[in-house]
Amino acid sequence: MVQWEYDHRKINACSLVQKMDDLEEIGLEGWELVVIEPGIDDDGMANAIFKRPKE
Repeated sequence: MVQWEYDHRKINACSLVQKMDDLEEIGLEGWELVVIEPGIDDDGMANAIFKRPKE
């Protein structure tokens, strides 16, 4: 059975290009996007939850 570790990060929600760059960089670390929480903070950032298999 796979065990997962989770991470919570803020990503740029205002720029599609920047958001894709952020997600690509996080993906290269082995993280898979689970959900982007609704809502954007005053800095234009959104909360995102990621998971990857525990090593």
